[in-house]
Amino acid sequence: MVGASLAGLCAAYSAAHGGVETLLVDAAPEIGARPNPATLLMEPLWRRTGLPLPERAVERELSGMRVGGPSGAGPLFRLCACHVNRQVFDRGFAMLAAGAGAAVRGEVRVIGALPSGGVLTEDGPVRARVTVFADGVNSAVREIMPTMRNPWDVTWGLAQLLESPGLGKPRYCQVRFGSFAPGWRAQLNPLGGSHASLWTFVRGVSRGELKGYAERARRSFLGSKEVRVLEERRGADPAFVVPYRISDDGVMACGAAAGQGGLEYGARAGLVAGEVAAKAVRAGDASRRALRQYERTWRRETVAEALLMRWGMQALRHLSDAELDELFGGLSEVEVVEEDLLRLLRGDPRDALRSVGLGRSVSALLRLALGWVRAAGLSEGRRV
Repeated sequence: MVGASLAGLCAAYSAAHGGVETLLVDAAPEIGARPNPATLLMEPLWRRTGLPLPERAVERELSGMRVGGPSGAGPLFRLCACHVNRQVFDRGFAMLAAGAGAAVRGEVRVIGALPSGGVLTEDGPVRARVTVFADGVNSAVREIMPTMRNPWDVTWGLAQLLESPGLGKPRYCQVRFGSFAPGWRAQLNPLGGSHASLWTFVRGVSRGELKGYAERARRSFLGSKEVRVLEERRGADPAFVVPYRISDDGVMACGAAAGQGGLEYGARAGLVAGEVAAKAVRAGDASRRALRQYERTWRRETVAEALLMRWGMQALRHLSDAELDELFGGLSEVEVVEEDLLRLLRGDPRDALRSVGLGRSVSALLRLALGWVRAAGLSEGRRV
């Protein structure tokens, strides 16, 4: 396993649990040493992994998420979300992998893959029947196979730790769409007391403009309120990337290396990849044909959710700030419970639509349709 991302750690645990000799390597000197801005997970989605949360990893629990346009008005999704300490979180999963029998080594820099199986490191070759790359969006595996169908759609984010009296007291986070976060979203996560984290993600614009967009997002959430920026971290989010070829002879990719965004999805991808890798090693068949079971399982589990999110965002990114406020403002009295959200993600919107009501549902769909029409027009223009 190359890369101690959550996907890599879960793949190492799963493979070792499957009874095969497993080695995880990472360039960092120790697990959790590298800062990671991904610190929020949705408990209903995490529950599907079947994995426990490491002890003392959860720093704060939130009770919901308000989703809106620039003004902030919009529906409230009632679900449990957890803000985690990534150092404790990652080290907990490293211990889980080691407890299952995996060897975990830091300060190992991978240069590339070996044609005969395994990887070449700065210290020499490491041979393996199956290699799983989980080393981020700039993974070395992309030299071997095209893991992303649309790598240009990777979004880039700036995570800022903010301080202001009472800023961290609310019990739900806020997600807003608008011109301050073109192509994706901005999100304010209260951390308790005077602290909150602000995430600003952009897609289709220069990364050099990210800080300017983050300042606009901060004004959207906080207006003229005086805040201190204590810390900044940058990262990538492959939320809109379509995984393409994520397995080949003796090789698999998972997590951000395969265009699988989010802690919950990365963990699940790692578990499946590790399970399939162990089965292939035990059977003595590490061909693409054997490893493609990982691709099939991943697509079967996520296709409905991925299409729903991509279609929705394709519409939202072609609406103006005023149109976004009209769309979400019309749903401001709506509360969506966990069960309805999970059914919606599985492609069954009936309960969610009943919660919203016929009139508001029709109004929202018409506004989304406007965004889809504009998106289709732009696509047609590019083809011409």
